[in-house]
Amino acid sequence: MKETVNIVPVGWEVDRVIEAAKMRKADRVILLRRDTGTESARFFQKIAKGLEASRIEWEDEVVGLDNEFQDTLRAVAHCVRREHHKKHRVEVNISAGGKTAAVAASLAAMYHQGRCTLFQAIPESYTASKLEQGAEAAAKLYENHGLTIGVKDVPDLTHYHLTALPLEQEIVLAACTTKQQTLDDLLNLLRKHGSTSFRLKLGKDRDAAVKVLERWVLQDLEEKKYVERDQHLGSKGNRKSFLVTDVGLDAALITGLLNKERTPQFDLA
Repeated sequence: MKETVNIVPVGWEVDRVIEAAKMRKADRVILLRRDTGTESARFFQKIAKGLEASRIEWEDEVVGLDNEFQDTLRAVAHCVRREHHKKHRVEVNISAGGKTAAVAASLAAMYHQGRCTLFQAIPESYTASKLEQGAEAAAKLYENHGLTIGVKDVPDLTHYHLTALPLEQEIVLAACTTKQQTLDDLLNLLRKHGSTSFRLKLGKDRDAAVKVLERWVLQDLEEKKYVERDQHLGSKGNRKSFLVTDVGLDAALITGLLNKERTPQFDLA
């Protein structure tokens, strides 16, 4: 059955997850949360209980704080690609996880334009504005609701155009994040997971296929400095190998092909 799935990085908000999910008529919410030892953990528990009370299914994935931007970027992109692959309606809520998470989630959603929608949850008020009621009352509101109280609207946000890599470049880039890849490794991978038109373009002759690989995939990735050749092995034909650069790793994370162990999941290609 086709579901409406909300993907939400969470931090110090409660209503902007639960009320937003209800207003967007979500069937399931994926909570991208911080580790259990952090201050925001208690808000995650309130969110989970609130979703259950509203009969909305939920699941969670821990996003590390050591590199919150990269981890959130990867997690949102992977969840979007996975849920869209399952033919679900995918929505990304950027309003509940803080500024870093909001930027990463927005970029991931915009890269995957066509696979998801992007929205924000506009609060009715902020708990800090209730200080005139007294510090104790404001603290209780914060404990129950987080930084904001209620949700008055959940509008879609504009998907500014980010040019996604062609499928074959995404596959090669993801593969190069795990280990160095030879030309034959990449040809085998693309013959299995590449688009039908690209597989036909590769043909059966290896030398001709290498030229196609170089021209349509590797040349562009190298110009963007996403992958680099191992020059030591490069003088021996089929032993030429490629590995991802630091810049290329960030690009690989946004493709959505890397799971939480950062292992390529090519069945989503």
